[in-house]
Amino acid sequence: MFSYAKNKDDLASLYEMNLYSLEIREVLKAKQRKEFVNAVYSREENKIYFIAMNSLNNRDNEIGVCDIDGRNVKYLTNNHDDIIRIIASDYSDEIIYIKINKDKQPSGMDIFSLDINTGVTNNITESNLYGIFHLHQLDSIRLTTHIVEGGEGGMFIVNRETSPATKTRVVPENNPRKHPALYYNSVFHKESNSLIFEAPYELYCMDMDEQVAKSIFKADYHISDFILSKKPARVFFLIQDGKSQIYSMKIDGSDLKIIPVNIPSENK
Repeated sequence: MFSYAKNKDDLASLYEMNLYSLEIREVLKAKQRKEFVNAVYSREENKIYFIAMNSLNNRDNEIGVCDIDGRNVKYLTNNHDDIIRIIASDYSDEIIYIKINKDKQPSGMDIFSLDINTGVTNNITESNLYGIFHLHQLDSIRLTTHIVEGGEGGMFIVNRETSPATKTRVVPENNPRKHPALYYNSVFHKESNSLIFEAPYELYCMDMDEQVAKSIFKADYHISDFILSKKPARVFFLIQDGKSQIYSMKIDGSDLKIIPVNIPSENK
């Protein structure tokens, strides 16, 4: 599932691509001033959650849901927030998301939860930080995130056992890039107990017990939209090289594949 806009002046629509046949279908088409980004599948993979963005006002976003075919669109929030990122929990009926605290001055970012059944929202963190730009679940109580806070930022584990949650910075024992703030988006592969994460132009894999990071991929351009598929265990990512293609490899860096993304011309 990915968002696509033909150029910077177009609105982003949602598309789904079959990784075997490479067939692409449009799920939600942008309309008027509303565009759709950050699509994620539900735990049962029968729903799609997404951020609906107001193209004229980035502080007027909503969390939406639709059927797998794009029908029955509903909106779960109407607070007109500046929502940065969402994930659907693998362990509960929750959407976990990042938004800007517009009621606090100066305004910063925090992590929140939304109960899908009741519509109740709760703060997970209450830090009002300059920047929080990533979400991934380690397990039912821990999240990984990327915090931008000058030299004190980097890759963090957020523990929800306390309220507000505690944050612990994650720095590999061998610290290959020397500056902990350079480690950011991370995903966890439970079966191998490995954390796969980004640094500028590079991907690393780290055993959570040994805490030693090994480089598994280097690029000449920035890496983005980094995700993990569980079965089979592979990482998918984009490289900001101007090419319409998705990169995929095993979590040890082997079996690199390049998947072309050819949007049908009538949808461009």
